[in-house]
Amino acid sequence: ALGARREARPLAVHALIWMGQLALHCFADNPLFPNNRATWAVHKCRLMAKRAACDPGLQLVVVLSVVLALAISLGCGRKGPPQAPKPHGPAPVMDLKAIARGGVVTLHFTLPSKNIDGTPFRDLTRIDLYRRAKTESQDGLDTSMLDRLFGRGGNRAKLLFTVKESALKEGRNRLGRKVRLVDHGTGLAPEKWFGHVFEYFVFIHGGRWRKSPPSNLARAMPLLGPKSPDGVTAQSGDSVVKIAWQPQTKLVNGSAIKSDVFYNVYRVPDAGWPLKGPLNEKLLATCSYLDHDVENDNKYCYTVTTVITHGELFAESATSATVWATPVDRIAPPAPSGLEAVAGQGSVNLLWKESKATDLLGYRVYRKRAGEKTFMLLTPEPILRTTFIDRTVFPKVKYTYCVTAVDNSSSRNESGTSNVVTAIAR
Repeated sequence: ALGARREARPLAVHALIWMGQLALHCFADNPLFPNNRATWAVHKCRLMAKRAACDPGLQLVVVLSVVLALAISLGCGRKGPPQAPKPHGPAPVMDLKAIARGGVVTLHFTLPSKNIDGTPFRDLTRIDLYRRAKTESQDGLDTSMLDRLFGRGGNRAKLLFTVKESALKEGRNRLGRKVRLVDHGTGLAPEKWFGHVFEYFVFIHGGRWRKSPPSNLARAMPLLGPKSPDGVTAQSGDSVVKIAWQPQTKLVNGSAIKSDVFYNVYRVPDAGWPLKGPLNEKLLATCSYLDHDVENDNKYCYTVTTVITHGELFAESATSATVWATPVDRIAPPAPSGLEAVAGQGSVNLLWKESKATDLLGYRVYRKRAGEKTFMLLTPEPILRTTFIDRTVFPKVKYTYCVTAVDNSSSRNESGTSNVVTAIAR
């Protein structure tokens, strides 16, 4: 029986398998047959070769199929002129961030500037945002596309919404290549939204049905947080702004806060977003903050949030109403000293010591005649030199002089008067 079995197994089977392996190399070098398809074809050849062991008719079919495939491969796989590469989709988003604040999740990311092949990406058509709930069984960040789309244990990511390029309003949810999207817990009941970790990723679509790989994963946990602070004010000073607000005691649902309450102060950019980190290095337990990192005569915008802690986690409110402040230099420079007057022929020469103020703009010279009660300004525009010649005097008339210093701030702070001197022109 064993001998009969060997006679029924033709030696050509091994040749067919070898021919299939040869076809694999031919297909792999042929641009018409990607490697995964070539592997699949050879696998089918091997199966057919084994089945052909007991079927002479099928042997003939397999031999003809392999010969035909080799002919096609050799005919189409010859080297020729260079071919233009196939167009690739846009590069994936790599900086997706999710921030839970005020019961919503805000997502920030930058649109890719290039395609996968390095060419410029210019034809944005839409953005797809996906979301899925993070389960306790998932350890670490899932990085494969299959895990993101199908999840584990049925925890499949869902398309949250699609944003077309025409809907990205400049300034509202787009700044150049930076994009902002907001998830309000769409499609979820409050008990399924608050206190749960969610993972997000995006796809970028270009023209001609081109699609990017998935972005990096971003996580956030929306919590039932407090209300934002009320009564926020900003008071400007010299190189400082004081922000103050009223204490907050309520959650967004109106119930009382039963944990410690803290606050964050943010400086709002001109476009209103994205907010950078808070100005305070640690959570504030008081209802005021002094911002010393400012420059006089520049306008600054501020907002404040309420923060409550949940163990190692924290819930932050939505931002408060914005307030503006412009710090202004209100400190006058020191008054000049050492003023002297020397009478000349039809003139009076004045000289004084230089002021040490670092923000000095110049000096103002004042004069009054005998019998007058108030001084008259002789230099409407401050002068930089420490000397002045008054040529508008009359002989044998007594004049009294004084000098002040003026700084270069927008308020033009003026010092007190110097020592007073008198002179009689000749």
